[in-house]
Amino acid sequence: MEMAKELICGLGKLAEQCMSVTCTHSDLIRCGLQPFLGSQILSDILRISTDDATSSDATFSFMSPIFKDFLRAVSFYLDYNNHRILKTSMEIHDYHFFLAGLSDPMQRKLLETAVGLFNSGQLSKFHSWLMRTAAELLPGMNKTNHWQVLRLLHHTLSPTLVKQSVGSCKWRLIGYGGMQEADCAALAFVVRCLGEMQHLNLYMSSLTEEQAEKLMSVFRLAKTINLDQSSVNVSVMKHFARALKEGQATEVSLSHCKLGDEAVKILCSSITHSSLHTLNLWDCCVTPACSEVLAEMLTVSKLCVLNLGANEFNDEGLARLITALGTSMCTLQNLCLNDCQLTGSCCPALSAALQSEHCSLTDLDLSVNELDESGALLICEALKSPNCSLENLEMVDLTDACLNELCDAVMACGSLTNLILKNNNLTDVSVPRLVELVRDRPVLQLNVQYNDFSEDVFELMDSYETIRY
Repeated sequence: MEMAKELICGLGKLAEQCMSVTCTHSDLIRCGLQPFLGSQILSDILRISTDDATSSDATFSFMSPIFKDFLRAVSFYLDYNNHRILKTSMEIHDYHFFLAGLSDPMQRKLLETAVGLFNSGQLSKFHSWLMRTAAELLPGMNKTNHWQVLRLLHHTLSPTLVKQSVGSCKWRLIGYGGMQEADCAALAFVVRCLGEMQHLNLYMSSLTEEQAEKLMSVFRLAKTINLDQSSVNVSVMKHFARALKEGQATEVSLSHCKLGDEAVKILCSSITHSSLHTLNLWDCCVTPACSEVLAEMLTVSKLCVLNLGANEFNDEGLARLITALGTSMCTLQNLCLNDCQLTGSCCPALSAALQSEHCSLTDLDLSVNELDESGALLICEALKSPNCSLENLEMVDLTDACLNELCDAVMACGSLTNLILKNNNLTDVSVPRLVELVRDRPVLQLNVQYNDFSEDVFELMDSYETIRY
């Protein structure tokens, strides 16, 4: 055992002290390797330039750079005089991963039977270095640094060390798009040790099924999840949806993911049994084919916020969704239907749903659709109902001709506090009536940007801070 320890320590010193590719005969002597010159084991590890390893002219080089790093790590734990290997916490090298793995008793057990027990003081020094490194690098914005720290922690297989290192530092939860499988495994291990993750940001990721499977525990334990602009195929969605069903996420954003009907249906079926509160499906290729499963989801889930903007949902899809809005089981409060190719044909049913005693909607966005004036007036009619609970409303296709009816409806709706009329067809003629509305309803915030107003009426609106134009 002593000879093995002497050999490992000598090779570790050689790896640490010899900075060039090749080492000289005197380098080996200085590192205490003279007893092993000419031995078979040395020639198995080092490439020797001559047949006679004892020659003073012989040069030596490590056959494997990876094994060289391994030897540096082992010798660190055996040689308490080796301090340079943990010189700075801002630089992580390959040998640090061997240090991390060897810090675990089970992973070093077999090695210790051959070379003796590792120095407990050296183990403590590495743990302190790792905690210091995590504290310095995880609060930063460098994604590579984050991955290196998380991988080191994964190699230690120590939940206690993870809690001490990550739990005590200000871990900045930056975007983790572009992960490798090893990164997925490392993140999953760390999050499992912590028991939760406040925010998982995988913006612009291209997840494979294998990566999604490794991230299952992260999906389960994350409170909010951002997958915006990511590639999420059906296979990935199956893993993600199952994790949501079993997990504690309250908010998920999948905007611009181009999911398609099949993936959306898989997602919706899982939400019915999840804790999800907010779901963003902006520009996800949602079509009327998903409307039935969306409607069912709304009646049996805890969902309060649903963004369906920029999808070809159209009147047919909304008709099925509306059936859920008027039921007592639906808890939806915020619905975005921006740019969903809606027409005035959907407005009678939508107006009726808003007047239902069971409808809980407080926020409704109907902008960038083709409701036409008659459809817009039907929505105005709903505002007059005592059952209407809208607080925030964004409307489209309003003209000067229907403004009086809109204002009367707003005055009748006790709950409305924010009215957005951007990109409508209002002109200077409507401004006096709008000013009268905010004067008589001081709590109302009114946004009339991008209408056909001239500078002649700006001064009139300037008198009211609650008007944006």
